[in-house]
Amino acid sequence: MRIWKEWSLTRAYGEAGVLPSLTHLQIWKCERLVSLLPGEPQQQTRTWGSFPRLQSIEIWGCEMLFALRRSWDLQRFTSLTSLVLTKCYDSLVGLFPEEGLLPTTLTSLSINDFEYIELLNGKSLQQLTSLESLSIVRCEKLRCLPEERLPPSLSFLRIHDCPFLERRCQRENGEDWHKIDHISRVKIIGEYIML
Repeated sequence: MRIWKEWSLTRAYGEAGVLPSLTHLQIWKCERLVSLLPGEPQQQTRTWGSFPRLQSIEIWGCEMLFALRRSWDLQRFTSLTSLVLTKCYDSLVGLFPEEGLLPTTLTSLSINDFEYIELLNGKSLQQLTSLESLSIVRCEKLRCLPEERLPPSLSFLRIHDCPFLERRCQRENGEDWHKIDHISRVKIIGEYIML
């Protein structure tokens, strides 16, 4: 699907939209895909419905789609609890996630293989009041955790193959330890730290 650029509607849709029972959406290696759903953002909810049952989205290796992430409007998916983003390269991203990008319904967020990310946006993460699990894997340029503490709802944090973070989050003597000491389960480099 590397050459797939856009969605195509080939049949009529009703009041409920297309795929009203969809619970999981995975988009893998669609390097040229330019929208999360077909149509212009303002038409997508009308055309596709609000996906009332959509619980998880996984996007892997979709560079153009990720570059246009501000048009995703994830807040319209009121049942969305899990978001996995892997190999979403955008050399302009130094700070992630942007404010308002992620819905407050998320309970699980995984950020994997982000080559260019240097900082996490603490203000944006604080808005994720339901977030319970955060996984950060192979984000080698990520220098530190945000100054704001991670959301108080967070009960699991995984950091793997992030050399700067791993060093800064070492129990008790790491520079960022005080930012995560409220999280009950922390896994760094494969080692569980139970608090």
